[in-house]
Amino acid sequence: TMLTENIGYIALYEFAGVADQEFKNEFSDLVEKGAKSLIIDLRDNTGGWVDQAVRIGDLFLDAGDLCYLVYRDGTEDHIYKTTDGKTDIELTILVNEMSASASEILTAALKERAGATVVGTNSFGKGIVQNVLYIGNEGAGFQITIAEYLTPLGNHVHEIGIAPDVNIERPEGDNATYNFADLEKDVQLKKALEIAAEKLK
Repeated sequence: TMLTENIGYIALYEFAGVADQEFKNEFSDLVEKGAKSLIIDLRDNTGGWVDQAVRIGDLFLDAGDLCYLVYRDGTEDHIYKTTDGKTDIELTILVNEMSASASEILTAALKERAGATVVGTNSFGKGIVQNVLYIGNEGAGFQITIAEYLTPLGNHVHEIGIAPDVNIERPEGDNATYNFADLEKDVQLKKALEIAAEKLK
């Protein structure tokens, strides 16, 4: 939705299904409606497919790493890359203690490479990559950690999280049961809107 005549808002709850294409469609629609700034709400988004985070990042970033992997032996793998989708839109990102994995990957990349301002509370801190080693043919297996991902600037996320640029807690007793884009009750979104407006000045 549009929160003001030039600030758009997209809430993304998981990186799954066709979420990346839906995000792209909604973003295009907001730009057509006049959005010069975008608030991306990743609160309570526990992650999903990193490839989707890459495709969303591609809307805002030129060629470079979205993140990179470091294996146990110290070797690096730069497989998650954006291409040439840089835009001039101003970005503000909402995160909280449940924003994890692909949410943190996208947040860090947009913060470090696109100047996004992060608002909310410290994110979860899941910065590891896991594979499943299958045993037999009945679906049993081990889930093993094979690598850690680092942000484009080489910062660690695992068990650290991403600290917001502007920290704002929900008020005591606020269980976040308000409506979508509720600027009356959602104090974190209200603060993000203030910051987004300031970035346009």
